[in-house]
Amino acid sequence: IIIFLCLYFSKIYKRNKENKNKIICNNGLFLPEDDKTKCIKCSIENCNECRGSKLNNICIKCNPGLNPIYENNKIISCSICNEGYYLINDECNEYSFRAKYKSNGGTLKLINSDIDKIKEMIVDGNKVNRSKYYSFNDTQVHEVFMLLDISKYLNSVNSIFEGIDKMISISFSSFFNTSNITNMNSMFHGCSSLISINLSNFNTSNLKYMYDMFYGCSSLKSINLSNFNTFNVIYMSSMFYGCSSLISINLSNFNTSNVNDMNSMFYDCSSLISINLSNFNTSNITDMKYMFYGCSSLKEINLSKLKTENVENMSGMFAECKSIKKLNLSNFITYKVTSMKYMFFNCISLEQLNVSSFSTINASDMSYMFYNCYKLKQLDISSFYYYKRVGINVLKFWKQILKISIPFIIPITIILIFMHFVKVSLFIPPIPVSTLDTYFSEIPNFSDISACVKSIFFLYCFKS
Repeated sequence: IIIFLCLYFSKIYKRNKENKNKIICNNGLFLPEDDKTKCIKCSIENCNECRGSKLNNICIKCNPGLNPIYENNKIISCSICNEGYYLINDECNEYSFRAKYKSNGGTLKLINSDIDKIKEMIVDGNKVNRSKYYSFNDTQVHEVFMLLDISKYLNSVNSIFEGIDKMISISFSSFFNTSNITNMNSMFHGCSSLISINLSNFNTSNLKYMYDMFYGCSSLKSINLSNFNTFNVIYMSSMFYGCSSLISINLSNFNTSNVNDMNSMFYDCSSLISINLSNFNTSNITDMKYMFYGCSSLKEINLSKLKTENVENMSGMFAECKSIKKLNLSNFITYKVTSMKYMFFNCISLEQLNVSSFSTINASDMSYMFYNCYKLKQLDISSFYYYKRVGINVLKFWKQILKISIPFIIPITIILIFMHFVKVSLFIPPIPVSTLDTYFSEIPNFSDISACVKSIFFLYCFKS
């Protein structure tokens, strides 16, 4: 047994020693069998040993990174470089990203990184000195390849391209390894000229922060995030803020179970006509204010799977959604919401709105909630409460008032006005104007409120 073990471990030691001293030949070279100490160039005489292919008295062996093109089981040429490589001087070189920039005839900023993080830089096929700036003397489009030392970014590529407003396209290779990255906040913030982006090689398994990631990418029409793993992401606020050219986006693969902030996520996505949120788990979300603000082209949206039991702020959530005709929010649980101001502000096409499940017991501000929703004809708000700020259930109070016959309306109105001026609150505490003053602003012909009550009782209630 001892002899056997000695032979076994000596064999492993010899193999490791050979591997350690092993010479790797690149760029059309090979290591001959009779001399393992140096690489020699492939030629027509040694082509078989070189494992190349003979063609027109030339031995062809593709350099690392090049794709061989075969014909009759022989290599006849080498194609363009494999993914993740760029071709320069007949050699394939690694790169982290390739981008195109529209020159302004002067010095452009290419990236927000220190020089020590840039390994290599190629501009229009020529190696240049490493720098985050480059000067162009024309107004043409230029292509830039960069090889980055991703390990020096530690766990964050936060703002790496922020403010690079002349970049029109970018794609990343597998050498831009994001498997350990946790922070991509503001990564493309302000890239207003960006038209094309390829993130298919991104590994986001450890990503936690994505807020402002595409903030202000106003020229971006489409984006594919189907490979994104968002299980660990916490923040998505303002992620697509100002992406005003974005037409559609499919986020059905997003796992949002740990996200707690979606504030302004799709703010001013004014060209967005469809969005798939069917897989969104929003059970931990606390902030949804301005989430769809300014999505003026969005005609319909299915929010039936959204869970809102922990949401505290819904201010302006659907404000300026001027094309939506129907919203069913009957699944919304809102007892924790403190602000609903501007929630449906200027939804000028909205005809049907279901808020029958809404609880407003903790809502302290609902001003301008339905402002300018002039096509809205019916609305069930019987579940709305104002105990916290008003002291009574105002809406139920007015509901009871409606049951009083017409002859009693004038004297009751006089009594209410008298009570207001003399500050008598034996039966009805004064209603705070700050809470309800603009609640039903700009809703003409609202069929559930009679003209009489609207002109008399709401005069007292809203002072307008």
